[in-house]
Parts: sequence; structure tokens; C-alpha cells
Amino acid sequence: MHRMNGIYWQAGSSLPKRAMTDISSLKTGSACCACSFRRRKKRWRITGGKRQRVVTDICGLLAAPYIERLSRKITEAFPGTEIRVSPIRNDFFGERITVTGLLTCRDIISQLKERQERGEELGEELLLPVTVLRRGEEVFLDDLTTEDLVRAVGLPVRIVGGSGDDFVRAQLGLSNEYREKDRQYYE
Repeated sequence: MHRMNGIYWQAGSSLPKRAMTDISSLKTGSACCACSFRRRKKRWRITGGKRQRVVTDICGLLAAPYIERLSRKITEAFPGTEIRVSPIRNDFFGERITVTGLLTCRDIISQLKERQERGEELGEELLLPVTVLRRGEEVFLDDLTTEDLVRAVGLPVRIVGGSGDDFVRAQLGLSNEYREKDRQYYE
């Protein structure tokens, strides 16, 4: 089922409930974000509050509308938080490749620099999904590293695990303790 999540996203539809209960689907970031948000929404309202924080979320074009919807919900629960979703076009493999996991560091750097040159503020931290990195390393598909990204853009990078809880905790600047076995990498 999880290979079909992109089709739901492209159609602008929510993932079906059966996708949320399928264990293989739960290991994908899309289902995890949706499940985690649904489970924790009530708790966030209780513990929500003012957090002065501005971050930029890096993602592929396919995930951008979904990430923007989740980000709006988080900022509603935590009014001091500003989340800027930055969809990255894949110039390396071609514009038809829209998934986040195939983004390269060069594409991210060039498009973030364009935004900075236009006067857009990126905030205090870049949030980078773990799916763009090699297993056990902080290296992208184009052999550049997260350090290269930090040097080029001038902002710290936080690697965000693949679960919905990791996603929310990163947005809020909370500890980023995810389990190594839960990370989704490319080989």
C-alpha cells in the first residue's frame, strides 16, 4: 500500500484509513505523520503554547502540499512557531522526479540560495528529512554532505527521522532522539 501514497498526495486526497493500519505503510513518513498527528493532536492542544521559532522544512514537490497542511496544524497549536515549507525541484534527475528521497544537496543549495537572494528569510534552522541521506552517513546522492549544506546556506541543519513524532518534535525544536533502526535511507 505505501507505494501508492504518492498517488493520493498527487490527487490531493487523504490517505485511506487502511493505509494507516498497514504495518508496511506505517514505516513510511507519510503514514507516520498522519497517524502521529491524529493520535497526538489532543495532547498538543493541552501542552501547546508559545514557542518563538522559525524554521524551513525541506521536501520534494510531491510531499509539499501535505507537509504544508501538517505545518499549518502545528502552527495553530503552537502560535509562536513559524514553519516555512520549501519544496525543492529536482534538477539533478529531472523535474518529473518529485519525491523527497531523491533530492540532492546541490539542488537544495541552489534553490535555497535563490530564495535568500530574493530576500526570503529561512529562519533559524533547516529541517532535512533523513530519507535524502545514505544509511549511517550524512551524505546526499550527489556525494555532498550536510556540512556542505550548512556552509553554503549559513544555517544549522537538523535531520528529521521518518516518524510523525520525529516530524513534529523537529518543527518545535524539541530533542531529536530517533532510533537508528527507524531511519529510512537509501543504500
